[in-house]
Amino acid sequence: MFKRFAKILIVFFFLPLAWQICTRYDWAKRLENATMDFRYWLRGDINESKVVPQQIPKIIYVNVDNAAINVMGEAPIPLSFYAQAVYALTNLGKSRALISDILFHDRKYSNLVDTQRVYNDERMCRQYFEDSSNVILGAWYNAFGEVQQPFLQHEIPFPLIYKGFTKFSLVKNPLYPSNKIVGNKIRVGITNGDSIMNGGSTIRWMPLYARTHNQIYYTLGLEVLMHVLKVSHDFVDIYGDDSPDEKYEGDFRIIFLNQGGEVVRKIPLQKRQLMEINWFSSWSTTKDQKVSLIGVLKNYEIIQSPSTSKSEKDHALAFFSQFNDAFIFLGNTYEGTDSLIHTPVDAKKVPSITAHANLFKTLYSECYIQHFSWIVELFIVFVLNFFVAIIILYGDFIKHWNRLLMGGIIVYFLLALGSFGIFDATVHVACPMVAPLGCLFTLSLFGALYQMLVERKQRLRIKSIFGNYLSPEIVSTMIATQNNPQLGGVERDITAFFSDIQNFSTFSELLSPSNLVKLMNEYLTAVTDVINQEGGTLDKYIGDAVVAMFGAPFDLESHALHACVATCRIQEKQGILREKWGREKGINWPQEVLQMRTRIGLNTGFATVGNMGSSTRFNFTMMGDTVNIAARCESGAKAFGVYTLVTEDTYKTVIGESDMLIFRFVDRIIVKGRTHPLSIYEIVGLKKDLQETTFECIDVFEKGIQRYLRQDWIEAIKLFEKSSNLEPLQPDKDAGIATNPSLVYKQRCTYMQLHPPEVDWDGVFVMKTK
Repeated sequence: MFKRFAKILIVFFFLPLAWQICTRYDWAKRLENATMDFRYWLRGDINESKVVPQQIPKIIYVNVDNAAINVMGEAPIPLSFYAQAVYALTNLGKSRALISDILFHDRKYSNLVDTQRVYNDERMCRQYFEDSSNVILGAWYNAFGEVQQPFLQHEIPFPLIYKGFTKFSLVKNPLYPSNKIVGNKIRVGITNGDSIMNGGSTIRWMPLYARTHNQIYYTLGLEVLMHVLKVSHDFVDIYGDDSPDEKYEGDFRIIFLNQGGEVVRKIPLQKRQLMEINWFSSWSTTKDQKVSLIGVLKNYEIIQSPSTSKSEKDHALAFFSQFNDAFIFLGNTYEGTDSLIHTPVDAKKVPSITAHANLFKTLYSECYIQHFSWIVELFIVFVLNFFVAIIILYGDFIKHWNRLLMGGIIVYFLLALGSFGIFDATVHVACPMVAPLGCLFTLSLFGALYQMLVERKQRLRIKSIFGNYLSPEIVSTMIATQNNPQLGGVERDITAFFSDIQNFSTFSELLSPSNLVKLMNEYLTAVTDVINQEGGTLDKYIGDAVVAMFGAPFDLESHALHACVATCRIQEKQGILREKWGREKGINWPQEVLQMRTRIGLNTGFATVGNMGSSTRFNFTMMGDTVNIAARCESGAKAFGVYTLVTEDTYKTVIGESDMLIFRFVDRIIVKGRTHPLSIYEIVGLKKDLQETTFECIDVFEKGIQRYLRQDWIEAIKLFEKSSNLEPLQPDKDAGIATNPSLVYKQRCTYMQLHPPEVDWDGVFVMKTK
C-alpha cells in the first residue's frame, strides 16, 4: 500500500503548487476570466433592491450617439456642445452630479483649422463649465511601459504599484482636463483600467487611485462615491500604503472618515490599489435610463430661444425634470469612437462610461467581488487534490466513500458557482476555478494512466498466475469481460485430446523427486506449448497425462486438423527432448528416460464443456462419450504398437479438409463399456516428413488387412511379415519400441489360424481392458 502511495506522492504535492504558480501567467488569467464570464451568465442581472439597504442613487446615461454627432458636425467637434449639455443637465436638470470620461485635455489642431474658432470654442466651453456644479471629468494615463523606461519618454504609464511604481516622487500626473477648457472648479477622476489584470481587452479591474509626486488621484467611480457620502479628499486614508512591501493583499484598503474621525466606509483593495468591477447588468438589459445628447441640446435650445411658446418651453423643462437628483454618466456611443469597450456581460462593445457606473454601484452597494489569498487558494487546491488522490490510490478499499468524495468535489464547484450571487444575491465570492479544475484534470489524467498501468500489471499477473492452471484463452476472457467463471456447461463440437507417457511408473521409480519434477516440467511445458500454439485449450494434468480440447471454449476452425498436427509436433518435440537429455551433463538420466514415448488418443464429436465441480472449486473441462472414446484410444494404442490413435470421426473430418496428414486403418474395435464398433486409425505423420518406405509399408499393411478380414491367415501373415520390415518404428532398433502394428497383426493372424473365429465374424475386435 505504501509503495502505491509513494509513487504518486511527488505528483500529489507538486501538482497543486505548479497549478497555483500557473495562475500568475496570462493564459491562466484568461481562463479564470472565462470562468468569471460563465458565472456572470449564470447569475444574470443583480436585483439592486435586494443587495442595497438604501436604493442605489438614480443613474441616467446620456449618450453622444450618431444622431448627436450629425448635429454637432464633423471633427474637430466643438467642445462647447459638450459643455452646453453639461450646463443644461446640471442647472436645468438639477442633477446631483455629472460624470464623464470624455477627455477635455489640450488638443493639437492642424494648420487648416481656424484658430479663432478654436479659441472662441474653448472660451465658451470654459464659461459653461464654470457655471456648472458637481461635474467630475476624466483624467488619463496614456501608456503602459516598463518600470524605468517611462521616465525617459514622453509617455505617461499608469503607476501600478504591484508592477514596481513605488517611488512616488518619480510618478507623474495623468493627462488632466485643461484649465483653459474646463476651468478649475471641476473634480477629476482617473479613467484607466488595468490591462494586465484584465488579461485582454475586456474591462474587469480598475485601479481606485494613483499616487503621484504631489497628490493622489482617485478613479471616477470612487469620486462619485465620495460625492454621495460627502467625503472630501482630506478625510480619505489609504491603509497599508505606507509600506512598499506587499505581505498580504487583503491588508490594503481605502478608509473614508467623517468630520469626527469615525470610519464611514472601508473599501478593500487587491494588489494594493485594484478593485474588480462587479457588473450589475449588461448595457442592453440595464434598467438605468438612457437619453441621447441630441435631446438635451434641442430642449436646451428651445428653452433659450425667445421665440419659443410657453407650452414648448414647459415641455422642454419637463424633459430636464427627469434628471432631478440623478447621477448623469455622459459618454461617447457613436460609431467609430474609441470609447467602446468589451465587458464580461456584453456580447458587443459598449460605452466605456458604463464601466465607471458599474464600479460606482459596486462601491456604493459594497458588493465587492472577494478573492481568496494565494495561500488559501493553494490550500483549496491541495484539499481537492487530496480527495482525488485518495480515490485514485484507495478507491478499491473505500468503495462506499468514493461517491461521498466525488460528491464533495462536485459540491465545491457548485459552491464556487453559487457563491457568486447565483443563489444569494448578497454573496459575491470568486472562488478559484482554473487551478482546482486544472489540477483535478491533470491528476485525474495521471491517475487514469496510473490505474491503466496498475490494471495492466494486475492483468499480466493474473494471467501469469492463473495461466498455470487455466488455459490462456480462458484467463484472457475473464480479464477482458471482468466476469467470474460460473458453474455450467454447453454442448460443443470439439476434438478431445488425451496423452500419457509409456511406462511412466517404471522410470519414475528410478529418479529422485527433484529430477523427476525437472523432467516432467520440461516435458509438460513442451507438450502444452504445442497444444497452445495449435489453438488447443489445456484441460488438466493428471500426473504424466495431459488432457486438452480443441474447439472450446472458443471456436476453432478445423479443430480436428489442428489436433492431429499437434500430435505430430508433440512426437517430434519428444524426440528432440530425448536427444537433449542424452547430451546433458550433470544428470545421468536412466535408459528408460532416453527411451520415453508418448501415446495420444483423439476423438471428434459433441461433448459438454464448461465449468464443472463444486460451488467453491471447479474446473473448465469436458465430459461425454466423445471424451471417453478419446481416452480409450490413448490407452488402446498400446495394444496396436502405435503412439497416436484417432477415431473414424476425426479421420473423416481431417481428410475432408486437408491431405497434409497420412493415416492408416488399424482396426474395428468395441471398447470396454460400449456395444457398437468403431474404426480407429493411426496418424503415421505429416506427409512432408515421411519416407518412401513408410508409404510402401502402409500399402502392404492395408493389403494384409484385406486378407485378414477375409480370414486368409496365411497370405495375411506373409504380407504383415513384409510390412513389419518396412515399419518406421522397429523393436530393438528404435528406443522404447516394443512392437508395431504389423507385428501385432502377424501375431493375431497366427492366433486366429489356431483359433478360428465364428462363421459370422465381421472383423471386429473386442477390447477387454480400458
